[in-house]
Amino acid sequence: MNLLPLLLNRLGNTARVAVARVLTAGLYYPWRACEKLSGQSLGCVAHCHHLLRDIFRKLGPSWPVCVAFQNPVSRGRSLRMRLDLCEITQLAYFRDAGRYEEQWLLVIADAIKHARCFVDIGAHFGHYAMAIAQASPGKRVIAVETAPENV
Repeated sequence: MNLLPLLLNRLGNTARVAVARVLTAGLYYPWRACEKLSGQSLGCVAHCHHLLRDIFRKLGPSWPVCVAFQNPVSRGRSLRMRLDLCEITQLAYFRDAGRYEEQWLLVIADAIKHARCFVDIGAHFGHYAMAIAQASPGKRVIAVETAPENV
């Protein structure tokens, strides 16, 4: 019987985040450094994310962490999120320290300044909806996600 997944599942959030940071940095940054040094692509960054996801899935069926990152739309405020690092998009958000698709989020926030409502269709884990809701407390925000595995 493999005791590692059982032990890792009993870790507290701080330890799970620390393990995740070591695994993420330990694969992603050497991957990118090898690409820069060799001048060749080792495959797209998504391939690296798939490898990381597979590592987390070997450790357990899910790898939930609770993290807080700066809200790019509402500077000085933090977004607290519960992420499952066995999911590619949530893993990318974790690796990018909350800056995942930051430019798109800033464009959207600017475009809806005078809107009364923001509807996030295909919300996945709610990154856009949560950032907009926190930055615009008077705005109605609706997040819609139809795939149960993404909610």
